[in-house]
Amino acid sequence: MDESFGEEAQTISSRAVAVSAYLFVEDLYTQKKERLIRSFVSFYVKLLGEIKSDLKLLSKYRRPTNPIVLEEFQKHISQASVEPYAIESRSRFLLKAFHYYLDAKTKGKIIGSK
Repeated sequence: MDESFGEEAQTISSRAVAVSAYLFVEDLYTQKKERLIRSFVSFYVKLLGEIKSDLKLLSKYRRPTNPIVLEEFQKHISQASVEPYAIESRSRFLLKAFHYYLDAKTKGKIIGSK
C-alpha cells in the first residue's frame, strides 16, 4: 500500500480516510485483485481532491459540484467516523464508486461528477 500511494499519501488528511483506504486495499488483496490497487490509488486521490474542492465551495457558501460524494462518503468521515455504521457506509460507497470509476462507459470519472 505504501508503495502504491507513494507521495500521494499526502492527500490522506484524517485517520478515517486512511482507515477506509486501508480496508479497501486489504479487501482487494484478500480477493486476489492486487492488480487493481494502483487504479484504486488514482481513484482515491481524485475522489479526495473532489471532496476538498467541494468543501472549499461550501466554505464560501457556494453549491458543491458533487453533493453525492459529500452525502455518501464525506459525511461519514466527519460525523462519528469510527462508528461501525460509518465505516461500513464508507466501504459500500467506495465499492460502488470504484466500480463506476473502472466501468468502460464512465472510465476515470468520479460518481456524481458532471
